[in-house]
Amino acid sequence: MLSLEEDVDIPLVSVCMTTYNQEKYIAKAIESIVTQACNFRFELIIGEDCSTDNTREIVKKYAEQYPEIIRLVLGDKNVGSRQNARNVRALCQGKYLAYCEGDDYWMSPNKLQKQIDLIESDDTFKAVYSQVKWVDTDDNELGFSDNTAGTLDFKQLLQVNPVHTCNLLIDRSVYTDSVMEILDRAPYGDYVIFLAAAFYGKIAYIDEVLAAYRRDVGIMSKWTPVESGLKRLKIFDLFEEHAEFKEMKFYIRIARQYLCIHVSRHFSDEKNYKESLKYFILALYYTGYVLFAKKDEMYRKVRVAEFIKTGVFSLPYVKVVYRKIKGIS
Repeated sequence: MLSLEEDVDIPLVSVCMTTYNQEKYIAKAIESIVTQACNFRFELIIGEDCSTDNTREIVKKYAEQYPEIIRLVLGDKNVGSRQNARNVRALCQGKYLAYCEGDDYWMSPNKLQKQIDLIESDDTFKAVYSQVKWVDTDDNELGFSDNTAGTLDFKQLLQVNPVHTCNLLIDRSVYTDSVMEILDRAPYGDYVIFLAAAFYGKIAYIDEVLAAYRRDVGIMSKWTPVESGLKRLKIFDLFEEHAEFKEMKFYIRIARQYLCIHVSRHFSDEKNYKESLKYFILALYYTGYVLFAKKDEMYRKVRVAEFIKTGVFSLPYVKVVYRKIKGIS
């Protein structure tokens, strides 16, 4: 067991940052973290994945400047974002984890303090998020995340996700064996840990803009609507496979209705009518679960008109004819 003196040296929060070829953004990201004003100790673990630009030199410079805060994970070959994130997480010592990718940044020097004060005020809170400002590559404002969601449970989060990785602080206890198994197979990880936190407790909300998320940068911005939808459905599959999350199953199937309509509509746009019809039929099936849901469990509803329109357009060439009649290119 650690002595009291040793306990003081263990950071309460570990901030995880992965970066690759982000020399344009990385300094701002790091500075937004090392300038945090906290009454507790925190650390910043940076995984630099053998960038081909000057990112590694920049993070080394900051590590030399802030040796009491920054620790680096520097491999001798590129391992990819998934393994890089694993390597960073393996070095984290904190009870809580926070995240900031190398192209995002925090907007308040009190972000961590406010999140810690809130998460430690209630044992049922497993994570804390805030509103986020969306910016472009030159920091021009593009908009803001949803600020009406408030405290989240998993039922709501399955249908509507206002959380971004850069605005999250999470209790490390949510990384259970089951969650780690899902993370190893999931197409992406952030939504997995959001759902885990909302399942094991609740995700609390701070109604302030505490972080900035750079849109149209990174691999997720390159996904088509179909790819994004299918990856989300895969994550649902993985949670349904685990007996531990059986309480989620009914609500996952409610969420699948909207998502299948979304995927069907975009397959139709791509003139892939076989897949469009397939997902429309699946949406019909999941409508049965929606009909049995309570009114206060429905956070995102498919309008009847939208449902009918998607079904009609899932048939071969109906949308093509419709567009010609309407004069839509």
